[in-house]
Amino acid sequence: MAQKQYDNEKVFTLRISNKVFELVKEAAQKDKRSISKEIEFILNSVLDKRV
Repeated sequence: MAQKQYDNEKVFTLRISNKVFELVKEAAQKDKRSISKEIEFILNSVLDKRV
């Protein structure tokens, strides 16, 4: 199955602890998002607070 390519997105590997993964997974299920979209949401939330 071919992966879609987007001009404005990067694909990379992220290694995180099992504990953090489970927390993100629970949040994703609660928010009805995929785990990758939840990670993106969390990163954006944190970065928005820093600006």
